[in-house]
Amino acid sequence: MGVAAGFLGKICKLASALAVAVGIGLATLGAVPAEAQQNVYVAAGIPVDITGDLATLREKAMLQAQREGLQKVLSTIASPDALKNITLPSDDEITSWVQDFEIEEEKTSASRYIGRFTFRFMADPIRQFLSDQGVAYAETESKAVLVLPVYTTETGDTELWGPTNPWFAAWAARQPMTADLAPLIAFYTVAANQSGRRILAATGILELGALLASLWFVARGAEAVTFIFLSITGMIAAAGFVGFNIRTRRAYLAALEDRAARLEAERDRETQLAAAAERARIAREMHDIVAHNIAVMIALADGAAYTSEASPERAAAMSGADRLWAKAPESERFRMVS
Repeated sequence: MGVAAGFLGKICKLASALAVAVGIGLATLGAVPAEAQQNVYVAAGIPVDITGDLATLREKAMLQAQREGLQKVLSTIASPDALKNITLPSDDEITSWVQDFEIEEEKTSASRYIGRFTFRFMADPIRQFLSDQGVAYAETESKAVLVLPVYTTETGDTELWGPTNPWFAAWAARQPMTADLAPLIAFYTVAANQSGRRILAATGILELGALLASLWFVARGAEAVTFIFLSITGMIAAAGFVGFNIRTRRAYLAALEDRAARLEAERDRETQLAAAAERARIAREMHDIVAHNIAVMIALADGAAYTSEASPERAAAMSGADRLWAKAPESERFRMVS
C-alpha cells in the first residue's frame, strides 16, 4: 500500500491539474447555484420540511424557503465574512423582492409539509440592500481554470512533461501531500452526485492520468508497469465504489422518507374517513330514534285527546307517558356517544 501511495503522488505530479480541474467541473455541473441572470438572481432547489397547522403550513413553508433562498443568493455573490454581521429584512420586505417562484415538489399531510422551491429575486433591491449594509459583492463567479506549465526553450521548442521543463522539475521535486488525494476525492464527489455519463467521463480522465503516470515510470526505468497501472486503477475504482454506494444510500433514504410521508398522509385520510363514518352512523341512529319517539308521542297525544272526557285518569297517564317519550331521545344520544 505504501508503494501504491508513492505511485499516487507521482500521478498528481503529472496529471492532477487535469483531473482535478475537469473532475471538479463535472462535480459542479449538476449543482444549480444562485446566479445572476440578466436582472434576476435565481435560487433553485430550496428544501423545506415543517410541521404545524394545515391551514398555514404552505404559507409558512414559502416564507421560510424565500428567506433561505435569499441567504443562498447572498452567499453566492458576497463573502461569508462580510455577511456575518448583517441582519436580513422582514418577511414582507423579502416577499416584495421576489419576482416569481416555482414549487418544484410538494407533499402535505394533516400536520406536515415537505417541498422544494425555486425563487427568482429582483437584483436591484438586493444590490441596494448590500450597498446600504456596506457589503461588497460580485455579480459573477470565476470558473475553474486549467493551468498547464508549457516551457519554451531559447530555440523555440516547447516542452510539457520533459525533464528540462523547470516548472515540471519544481512540481516533481515537491514532497507528497494530502492534496495528492484530490483527484480521488473529486472522483468520489462525481460518483456520489452526478449521472452515469459524467461518472464515465471522469473515469476516462483519471485512467488517462494513470496511463500517463505509467509511461512516466517506464521512461525512468520502472519495471512493474502493470502493477503500477493496476494499483492506480484499483484506487480509482475504490473511490468510485464508495461514492456510488453513498449515492445509492441517499436514494434509499429519500425513498424511505417519501414512503413515510405517504403513509402518514394515508393514515390521516383514514382517520378522517373513520371519523366521518362514525358521525354518519350516529346521525342515522339519532334519526331513527327521534322518528320512532315522535310517532309514539303523536299516538299517545291522540289517545289522551280521545279519552280526556270519558276517562280523565287515563288521559293524564297518557300525557305522562308522552313526556317520558319526549325525553327518551336525549338519553339515547348520551348512550350512543358515551
